[in-house]
Amino acid sequence: MKTGDFDWTDEAIAELRQHHADGLSTSLIAEAMRRPGQRNSIIGKLTRLGITRDDRPPARKVKPSPKHRPVKRAPPPPPEPMPAPDVDDSNIPFTQLCTLMQLTNETCRWPVSGADYTLYCGHRSADLAAGQPYCKSHSDRALAGKGRA
Repeated sequence: MKTGDFDWTDEAIAELRQHHADGLSTSLIAEAMRRPGQRNSIIGKLTRLGITRDDRPPARKVKPSPKHRPVKRAPPPPPEPMPAPDVDDSNIPFTQLCTLMQLTNETCRWPVSGADYTLYCGHRSADLAAGQPYCKSHSDRALAGKGRA
């Protein structure tokens, strides 16, 4: 007999039925039958015998002690959105505005749209290489929507 084999004699099956009727888990049944680590063998035999969990008496539910009960807390209120800084894009000088093809690494990429055009702020205080695509006022306006300004 190999180490993994289990000889299912009539006595072993009767013991299995008794432990199952007593409400033991399959892991505990395997240990009681001196076959630790053979839980899957126990499950397979129970299945082949047609014995299901419904045949067992329901297990008692133990209420957790008060010190182990999770404390229900109210969620924190959502942060209030920060107002956008007062930036009026109509005050940008027309000579500063630039097209997509005129943008450089130092020009602000904030879009300024009209009825029939889209231009960009073009202020020369941006630094794309440093991860700053907008001028100071437009950076503040962009971050205000994320609650970081």
